[in-house]
Amino acid sequence: MGRVHRRYTDVCLVVAAVIAAGGVDVGAAHGHEARGRAQVARSAQTPADAVHRVGAASPRSRTVPENRRPVPAAVPYTAPTVRQPSRRITPAASKTRQASPGPAVRTGYARTAQTVIHIGKWSRVVKKGGQGLVNGCRYAVLWAGPTPDAHTRGTAVLVGHNYCGFKRFATLPVGTIVTVTGPTSVAEYRVYGHRVINRQGGSGAGLYEGDLTLQSCLGRGTGFSYLRRIA
Repeated sequence: MGRVHRRYTDVCLVVAAVIAAGGVDVGAAHGHEARGRAQVARSAQTPADAVHRVGAASPRSRTVPENRRPVPAAVPYTAPTVRQPSRRITPAASKTRQASPGPAVRTGYARTAQTVIHIGKWSRVVKKGGQGLVNGCRYAVLWAGPTPDAHTRGTAVLVGHNYCGFKRFATLPVGTIVTVTGPTSVAEYRVYGHRVINRQGGSGAGLYEGDLTLQSCLGRGTGFSYLRRIA
C-alpha cells in the first residue's frame, strides 16, 4: 500500500511538470500572437491617420511659439579701400632765355655804362690816358694794359695822384675786395700783395703784376697794390 501511494505521487509530480511546461509554451504562443495582431493593426493605418495622430494635441497641451531670432543675411566681403598718398604733379620746366650777365654775387654791383672802379663806398670812373689826365685828378687813369673787366687777360694798371684821393691805391690791406663795373661785365678783384719803391716816375718795367695793379705816390716814393680777379 505504501508503494502504490509513492508511485501515484510520482506520477502526479510528472503530470504537473508537463502541464507547467505546456502552460509556459501556450502562454508564449498567446504572447507572440498578440504582438503579431498589434503590428498588423499599426501597419493597416493610413498615412493620413498617422499624421493626424502625430499632430493631434492633447486637451491639456498648448502650442508654445518658438522664439527664433532672424538670421542676418550674409554680407559679401570686400577688401578695405587703401587711400593712396596724393602726388603733386611737378610742372615741366619751362624754357627760359639765357639771362644777360648781372651784378656780382658778392658785391651786388650792377653793370654801368662806363667802366667804374669801386672800393667800398668810394668809386671813380676809369679813363685811358696819360700824365695830363692823371694831373686832372678826375679819373682813375688806365695807364697800361687792357680795360679791366671779367673777360680781359693781362695786367691792367690804374694810377692816380695821392693828393687827388688816390692814395688808397698804395695802401689797400691784403684781402680787400675791389669791384670794376662796365658795359659788359662786373669783375671782382682781391688784394694779395704790395710794393713800395723810393722814387716817383721813371720806368715801370717789372713793377706791374697780377690781373690789376693800382699805383699812387706814397710820400717821396711810389706804392703799388697787386690784385687777382676772383669773379
